Amino acid sequence: MGSIENPLLNITPAIVKNVRKLYGLDDQKRLDEAIKILEDWVQKQPHIIKKDFSKRFLETAIVSCKGSVEKAKKQIDTLCTMKTMAPRFFVKCNLKTELQNILEKVWVIPLPQTSEDHCRVVLIKTFDNNLTPDEILQFFQYVLILADYVRANDYVDGFIIIVDYRDVNIFNLITRLTTPDVHPFLNILI
Repeated sequence: MGSIENPLLNITPAIVKNVRKLYGLDDQKRLDEAIKILEDWVQKQPHIIKKDFSKRFLETAIVSCKGSVEKAKKQIDTLCTMKTMAPRFFVKCNLKTELQNILEKVWVIPLPQTSEDHCRVVLIKTFDNNLTPDEILQFFQYVLILADYVRANDYVDGFIIIVDYRDVNIFNLITRLTTPDVHPFLNILI
């Protein structure tokens, strides 16, 4: 994988090369071996129903785990487990129609360029001070859809997340968050 073509995220060959080098994945043979180990592991897991992960997805999983195949296994296992245990976050939906309401109240914008140290900058802006618990759940669904896209298409060393809460009473927002929603959301995201 040299350059990655993507209409939203600018990922140059230099970024791919530098990020791979950071984690000792710049040797194509070593990278292919790591992907193969992860691919074989997925096939042997009886609790993972969907086993047809692309090589690209497996590679980006290894990269997002700082080159650790073991951490990538844990990440994939957690993701698959949470899809079973917390299906409310993974309901198939149309962003433009079914999540339109939350898209008008909260923006999550990954910037196309990475930082100098190859991190993706993500801006989050909330415009509504009175998000309902249902809207917060929709926001979580939206973030996870975006995270799936980024997980499958991005090639970065990490994330810098900038949240603008100037138009929101943070205490009001926190009182609407529920542990049964926040805990699995964070487990999936991280």
